[in-house]
Amino acid sequence: VNGKKVIVKSDKSWKAIPAAADDKDWAKTDFDDSKWESAKELRGVTAPHIWKKLITPTDFMSKAAAASSGAFESQARWIYKNGKPQNGESIWLRCRLTLDAAPASGFLHVAGDDLQTFYINGRKIYTGGFKTGKISAKNLKAGVNILASKVKNHVGEGGLLVYGELM
Repeated sequence: VNGKKVIVKSDKSWKAIPAAADDKDWAKTDFDDSKWESAKELRGVTAPHIWKKLITPTDFMSKAAAASSGAFESQARWIYKNGKPQNGESIWLRCRLTLDAAPASGFLHVAGDDLQTFYINGRKIYTGGFKTGKISAKNLKAGVNILASKVKNHVGEGGLLVYGELM
C-alpha cells in the first residue's frame, strides 16, 4: 500500500463478543464495538495443533513470507472470545484496518472452525470452514476498513484465522 507491504493477521487486536448478531449492523463500519472484549489467542490448547495439520503455513503465506517469517504462529493466531469455545457456540469478531491508500494487489486468507462468514465493510465476502478462503485485496479501500466474521463452532474448540499481505 503506497509501495509498502501491509500485513493483516488475526491476533488479540481483534474484538469479540458471543452474542452480537441480534444487531444486524454488527459488520458495518459505523457499528459501535467499544464494549466488545479483545479476542483471545488460542495458544496452548489442543485444537491449534490439529489446525496446523489441516491448514499449513503455505496455505496462508507466500513461500517467501513463510521462509523469512520464522514460526507460522508468529504471523497469525487462531482467535476466539475470552474463555474456551463451547460446542454449538457462535462468536462475532471484528478488526479495524486503516490503509493510507487502496491496495494495488494482495489477498486475505481466512479459515474458520467449524464454519465462518467473512465480511468487509458490512458486505458478505466469503463463507467457508477449514478450507481457506482467498479474498482479493480489491475489496479493501483507502481509509478505515472493518473486517468482521461470524464463526459457528459445532464440536470441540473453534476459532478464526486470518492472514494477508497487501501491496
